[in-house]
Amino acid sequence: MTITEQFKAKRCVFSIECFPPRQTTQMDKLKTTLQQMQTLNPGFISVTFGAGGSAGGVSTAEVADYIQNELITSAGLDAQPASSSIAAAQRIRFIGSSCV
Repeated sequence: MTITEQFKAKRCVFSIECFPPRQTTQMDKLKTTLQQMQTLNPGFISVTFGAGGSAGGVSTAEVADYIQNELITSAGLDAQPASSSIAAAQRIRFIGSSCV
């Protein structure tokens, strides 16, 4: 179910936002945290694009790929970039994702 469909179906949708870690060594900690937070049954998980300081660390696409292809295997959630720049967000591709 897309994010738009979720908001049409119910008034309040709980979501989680994360950002790519600055250091690649912190990716395992992010994965563990997201696994624990998934038990809260969020409607969707967004990944902030261009959060400042992520250059040289883990990319937004890597985090979204983990969420879409490993964390969310059958939950039917979407991974979608959160960005102040629509053009920048459109450059990120999520294979198999059905974003808004």
